[in-house]
Amino acid sequence: DSTDKSATSYKSYSASAISGYVSSVLARSTRYYGDTDTWMYEALSAFPVRGMKGLIVGSNVPWYEAMCVAHGADCTTLEYNDLDYEGLHTVTVSEFAEPEDEGERYDFVWSISSFEHDGLGRYGDPLDPDADIEAMRLCRGRIREGGKMFLSVPVGLDEVVWNE
Repeated sequence: DSTDKSATSYKSYSASAISGYVSSVLARSTRYYGDTDTWMYEALSAFPVRGMKGLIVGSNVPWYEAMCVAHGADCTTLEYNDLDYEGLHTVTVSEFAEPEDEGERYDFVWSISSFEHDGLGRYGDPLDPDADIEAMRLCRGRIREGGKMFLSVPVGLDEVVWNE
């Protein structure tokens, strides 16, 4: 885990920037993952998160945090980015990796195209071929009884693709 804030993947987001994302969410806009955003809107209709506590995993841009906040959730982001917005909190990977029985529990965990990057070193994490499985295990251990995991990962043959 590298929490060096000068790293190229690190960016701080202001309350104003996140408010813009929340406005876009309320208009049901989509961003980078297009269809996934549409499916997440549908999931939030089927499984409302209002008043719940959620963990957002590996969000490089706080779009999904905005989606959850716009739907009434209090969110913690497991990432390297600082988020300045009411209802959003940030925890680093090293802070999160404390023993599961001592860690905070969440009503839901949300991970969109994140786990498959773990262990590849792209975001300052150490190289580890099993890091994706370990990250999923850690997150599963933090979900409260009866909680949900909103998960999106690529589907297809297992492969490693370096920055192209």
